[in-house]
Amino acid sequence: MKRKLALTVGTAAIAGGSLLGFTPAAGATTTAAAQSPSGTAVVTSASAEAPLAACKAQAKEQVLIRAKATTDSGINGTIPQGKTVSCGETKKGGSYDACHKKDNHWLYVTYNGHKGWSPKACMVKR
Repeated sequence: MKRKLALTVGTAAIAGGSLLGFTPAAGATTTAAAQSPSGTAVVTSASAEAPLAACKAQAKEQVLIRAKATTDSGINGTIPQGKTVSCGETKKGGSYDACHKKDNHWLYVTYNGHKGWSPKACMVKR
């Protein structure tokens, strides 16, 4: 028996993480696959361009920008204390002890062209 493959590719507005249960990082592409009642496989791809300019935050102290939301991840850059960054989504990731707080919430940031995740406890939204 042959099955048809229907492919839907496009940019979708992902509000409240409704596509896959989370909101992807800025510039990330998510893909969801499902089988329709007729047996057709449906693949949906959505590019999430998080509006980084819609959020601004200031570093409480010098903060690292990491590739992933964990302290084990590579370092993409550094935000000096007091500097303002563009920010996007917040998500739970690896636990950290930073800026006098133990937490696991991370903020997606962009500073001087460096993009990645910084401990949310170290940032003050403006």
